[in-house]
This record gives sequence, structure tokens and C-alpha cells, in this order.
Amino acid sequence: LDPSLGTVRAAQVIAESGARLVISGPDGARQLSLPAAVRVVAPDAEPAPGTVPSTAPRVTNASPCSVIYTSGSTGTPKGVVLSHRSLVDLCRWHHDRFGLTGEHRTAVVCSQSFDASLLEIWPTLTGGGTLVVADDATRRDPLALARWFADRAVDFSILPTALGEEVLRLPAADQPPLRHLLLGGEALRTRPRPEAPYETVNVYGPTETTVLCLTETVEPAVGDAPDGRTEAVPIGRPVDNVTVRVVDPSDKPVPIGEVGELLVGGPGVSDGYLHRPDLTAERFTTSAPGMTEGPGYRTGDLVRWRPDGRLEFVGRTDDQVKIRGYRVEPEEVARVLNGLDGIRRAAVVGRRRGNGEAYLAAYTVPAEPGAGDAADHERWARELEQRLPEYMVPRSWRTLDRLPLNS
Repeated sequence: LDPSLGTVRAAQVIAESGARLVISGPDGARQLSLPAAVRVVAPDAEPAPGTVPSTAPRVTNASPCSVIYTSGSTGTPKGVVLSHRSLVDLCRWHHDRFGLTGEHRTAVVCSQSFDASLLEIWPTLTGGGTLVVADDATRRDPLALARWFADRAVDFSILPTALGEEVLRLPAADQPPLRHLLLGGEALRTRPRPEAPYETVNVYGPTETTVLCLTETVEPAVGDAPDGRTEAVPIGRPVDNVTVRVVDPSDKPVPIGEVGELLVGGPGVSDGYLHRPDLTAERFTTSAPGMTEGPGYRTGDLVRWRPDGRLEFVGRTDDQVKIRGYRVEPEEVARVLNGLDGIRRAAVVGRRRGNGEAYLAAYTVPAEPGAGDAADHERWARELEQRLPEYMVPRSWRTLDRLPLNS
């Protein structure tokens, strides 16, 4: 549970997941305003008598391992259930791909509520490596982060694309001495400098496919791209044990070069959404060709095959946007906004600044004529911060007399 989730959203996650115990320092517990029924234990506390079962529950490959919550268009987050089988498959691939040993030191930069944290933590621990945890100030500053990598002898890191691109664009003298830098969450448009000492890997994968299912090794920038900016890097080829299909609306494969929706199959595919059989049935399918031995996940991402066998990201089948690597359903934010006092109707859309940075814009129709000034916007933003993670709070606000509607 990230303390920045907001008290209402944290309570939703606690209630739906059925969590009974939270490991936290006193500050985190206070920030989240946890329900009284949830017991808070300090990280170094000894278990109270009777709290540890005498017989450990039997765990199999199919047993749930974790639940990670993502934005949901219904107005509440949805929990993606991942199994031990999925996590073991991720760890095995990671060990094989990067030759991970007990000498490796991996940075922990991502929030624990972000699926990329699975890739930081579990492959390293299962390989006997060391986790090095960055503080909040360091993880927000690209230059400080690069220097921290060097000071702590970190050799592996996965970063949200927006932050990773800032690291890639640092001067040559400030490039961190990593071995591997993985970037994921958004389209990558910056390549590493030729003198960068690390391998850069673009990774793609929704939470429902256990963090990643496609990778692309990124070649350094050359020619007239001194800052590394270029056209979007492909999302690459499937990793081991992953099956992908690019299909039309009838689930029929599309030819090379044609745009279609990406379906993903394999042991990394989630078992579905917690307590949401309707949504699970909608997003997971066995009807597509090649998905007969297990469910295939409908990503909602539009892609095309290149002649060289790599995939390019084109867009979305819906309004979902990525903000600093996090999936955001604008409809979820709009539903929360529509429940606040002083708002008659509201709409939220994804926008991009000139530098490509994504953000949310809110359009509100006040309940009272003449309302909806800057002070109201600030008040509504503060109320949203109690109900949603910080990255889901709109950064732009407009007051309208009515929302424009069409058929």
C-alpha cells in the first residue's frame, strides 16, 4: 500500500482484498488511516502468540501470490490476481536473460503499488542478490538517482519510462555505471548515449501478464539525435513462454503491417480480477487462435507486426492513458469527481504537454451558477487526493456552463 494512495482508496483496497495485517511504521499507518479491524505490525516486531499457524498452508503453483490494483472504469480500482506460477516464470526468465547471481545489486525505486516492483524484488531475492532501496527524494531526481546508483554500486534498475528517459539524457559524465537499465510503462522515444555503460531494454507488459511479456534491446542514438530523441522504440518480441496474437475485432489474425489488438497468452497471464467474474470474462479469452491451452489476455493495446518480427505500439482501443507508467482510466476519476459536493457534472480526459508528458484535464459544470473558480478547483483537487493516488488527480481544470454532448 503506497501511502500516497489516499485514505479512501487505501480503505477500498483493504476491504476488497480482505487484508487483515499491514506491516508498516507508525507514519505509514497514520497516513493511510487504516480501519480498526486491520492489525498494524512494525517491520521488526515479534509475532504475538497464536498469530502464526502451527501448520503452514499448502501452496501450489496455482495458489494466488499477490493482488495488484490498477485503475478501473467503474470508479473503483480492480485487483489483478497473480499466481505463484506466474511469478516463478518471471523470475526464471529474469535469471536466464540477465545472468543474475548473488553478486547483483538491484535498485528498489518503484512504488510497492506499481507492478514493476515485482521485477525489482523477486528475481533478485530468489537469485540471492541484494536490494538497495532509494528514498523518496532520490527517486524523484534523475541526476540524484544516477549518482545514487554509482554510490551504492547498483547494477540493475527498472524505471518508469518518463523518469528513465531523463536518466538517458544526462550528460556523459553523469551516466550511472549500471549493467542493465529497464524502462517500461509508456512509449519510449529516447535512446541511450553511445558512451552509456549499461544495456538499455524497453519492456512491455500489463499487470495482467505479470509485469512483462515483450522486450526490445535499445540501440544507442546515432547521427542527428544528440539528445537521444527519436521515433518510438518498438516494444519488441515475446519473451520465453509467451504467446502473442494481433487480431481484428473478430479475433482473426491480421497481416504484417496491419493494426490490431494485442492478445497475450502463457503462464504469466493472470487468473483474472478479484471478485470481478464479469470483467474477467470480458478481458480474458480462449477463443482466439493459439490460446487454447490457457486464457489469453485482451490488452486493449493496438499494435502492428513489423517485417522484422517485432511489434510496434500504435494506440489504445479505449480512453485509458499512462501517467508516469501508471494505467489510468479517466472514467474512474470522472466518477469520483461527479460525487463531490458542488459539482453537477464532470468529464476527465487525457492530454499531453509539448514535451510529451501525459496528464489529466478536468472539465466541471458547477452545481451553482458562478461557482467553479480557482478556489473551488483547489478544494476539489484536495478532496480527490483523499480518494485517489496523486498521479490520478487532474493537473488542468476548466469550468463550463454545460458539457458538450453528441450522439
